[in-house]
Amino acid sequence: MPGTFNPKRFLDLGKTLMTDRDYDEDSRVRTATGRFYYAAFLVALRRLEREGIPIQDKSKIHQEVIDAYMGKGFTDIGDKLDQLREMRVDADYDMMADLALNECRKYAQLSERTIELLDQIAAIP
Repeated sequence: MPGTFNPKRFLDLGKTLMTDRDYDEDSRVRTATGRFYYAAFLVALRRLEREGIPIQDKSKIHQEVIDAYMGKGFTDIGDKLDQLREMRVDADYDMMADLALNECRKYAQLSERTIELLDQIAAIP
């Protein structure tokens, strides 16, 4: 039986997509942006679950995860998750948005940094 999926693999997938010239740049950037967000978001969610911090309304799970970190004093993590979420929403829904590969590289770095910060937390009060 396979183990639990590691959401950090989405980060790797996003990086691979950025360089995959089998697809046009816009498609690569939009899809990679989503993977960068979900890598950080799912690591953050999993951490809250491990700490026993419940998500009350699954229909608002993205905002609740951000709010949980903000409310616990981890504003840097909350801010970064919010930035990544905004970029993911633009990539998924704003077909007029001009998304560039160099910006996508910044999202990869932002996702990596968010995950690093999450990994550095000893405990969530």
